[in-house]
Amino acid sequence: MKKMDSIKKMLNEIEKNEKLNSESKILSKIISLCKQFKPESIPSNLRAEVLAFDLIENYSGRGLDWGNYFGPKSIGENKKGELIAIPPISSITPEVIKYWKQRAKNSKHPVMKTRYANLVWDFSQKILGESAGIECAKTIIDQNIILVDQEIFQRKFGVIKLKRALDVALSIKDDERIAKVLQKIIDFEDKIASDEKLGLWGFSFDYLIENKKKLLTDEQTDKIMGDLEDRLERVSGSKDSQKADPNATESAAMRLISYYRKNGKHDDVKRVLNTYKNACIEFSKKASPLISLSWLQKVHSLLLENGIKEEASEVSKYIRDAGEKSLGEMKTISTKYEMPKEKIDAYLDELTSGTLNDALVKIAYNLIPRKEDVKKQLENLARETPFISMLPKSIADSTGRTVATIGSIDNDFEGRLIDQVSENMRFDSRFLNMALDRLKENKDIDETKLLDYLSKSPLFEPSRCEIILKGLSAYFHNDHIAAITILIPEIEAALRKLLHLSGGSLYRPTRNGGLLERNLDEILRDEIVKESLGEDIILYLSTFLTDQRGWNIRNQVCHGLLPAKMYGIQVSNQIIHTLLVLALVKEKTEE
Repeated sequence: MKKMDSIKKMLNEIEKNEKLNSESKILSKIISLCKQFKPESIPSNLRAEVLAFDLIENYSGRGLDWGNYFGPKSIGENKKGELIAIPPISSITPEVIKYWKQRAKNSKHPVMKTRYANLVWDFSQKILGESAGIECAKTIIDQNIILVDQEIFQRKFGVIKLKRALDVALSIKDDERIAKVLQKIIDFEDKIASDEKLGLWGFSFDYLIENKKKLLTDEQTDKIMGDLEDRLERVSGSKDSQKADPNATESAAMRLISYYRKNGKHDDVKRVLNTYKNACIEFSKKASPLISLSWLQKVHSLLLENGIKEEASEVSKYIRDAGEKSLGEMKTISTKYEMPKEKIDAYLDELTSGTLNDALVKIAYNLIPRKEDVKKQLENLARETPFISMLPKSIADSTGRTVATIGSIDNDFEGRLIDQVSENMRFDSRFLNMALDRLKENKDIDETKLLDYLSKSPLFEPSRCEIILKGLSAYFHNDHIAAITILIPEIEAALRKLLHLSGGSLYRPTRNGGLLERNLDEILRDEIVKESLGEDIILYLSTFLTDQRGWNIRNQVCHGLLPAKMYGIQVSNQIIHTLLVLALVKEKTEE
């Protein structure tokens, strides 16, 4: 009983302590109370207090999302390797909600009162099956305004509090409170904005102008847009180059462009883009080539999107220059991987054993990347190197130009999958090279024997065998430029034949009423071809031939983009492997 009285007394002391101006400080005090008890005997009210301040506010989009404003403080794994929330949502019981509701009513501490009310509003419907009530919503709105007015939090947290107040006010359609909060947001930005601190300005635009509901008067809209225009002029260096800030320029320009484009103000879009373009060009003259390239490519894309081609052409000159210079900044990162020679020999023996036909089938089949295996590989990488897995990745061509951007594992799993297959192919190319060398040494394979094997598949038409033979002959005589140039179109012809044999359409209609040959990427995406080849082979062929996130060999060769140094044994071997994979396709015979 004495301990319970002590708890009440200490909670009252926390309530009166004005220095406890954040949820984290309050949580620390509450945890210190828990130390009076053994873990299994901590009173339920104290557990509810810990839980109240242990959850993460403004959680949406992170990890295990409950679909609520609040979420778990962390994520772990159970014994089955499944992701679990810590604390679990099951810890938020009806009894806990009722306790928080009482605390929201009785608490005098502004931070604590706001937190309890927020939790009750957020979880009542999910846990109790009923709304928390309009008074709870009003408490959240009013208390968040009080917190901001009293400057209890760091300013960046004040922005979050006002956004929460606005969302709740909109949800209950309280016009008086909506008007009060939105004016408070505008005033708060005026108070805390600093050009060099991106998080402390622009939120009036984000929350109010970008809001789907029309919230502002014309006067308020003009003020927000005028502030952004003034800020763009300052941070772009238009008047004072010493104050130029590339990140702030982008942040202001993107908001202005978004608004003017939505409102059909094309002259303003062009004007802002020109300011942004000129700033990026000036920034690029002082920054490293890699950073310059990033800025220039962004503005170049925006100019093209908005049909401003002349200015885009101007920027492209700077992109080429920065791209060439950036190549000198790129560093090779290598990893040493050792494998016993006995294991390599055993693997190659298995691949090349049996007849020549047996060996060709095994080489083709065993070196196809398996989608499920690569998915597991990515999942393991995400667990072992979570930070790297969250970072986006840019893929550059031989001139340093970015040709594709791959997002995080969570946001762009397909992109990561193709990128990993591409890396795996580079690693496996060593084994492919050794296996093909063994065939040349032990099976006496040459272009004639290989053509004889390929021609047994219906995908390789007799009328094209003479061309294929020339390509294979070039390969066996180490003329890789000729081999690559000749054989890539024959791979496309074979896939076109597969589409035809499978009953698919080889053409797509044009706007002029004619018919156009479908390109290779379209063929690989055709459901009939997918069904015929299976997802593993489709993933492999797309990565090797047509996807910019992968090798993209077909497009690079056909458009004259493949660097001369790439016309070598590695690409040639992969082409031979691709032909062997396609040769696995046989015609069905009626029994």
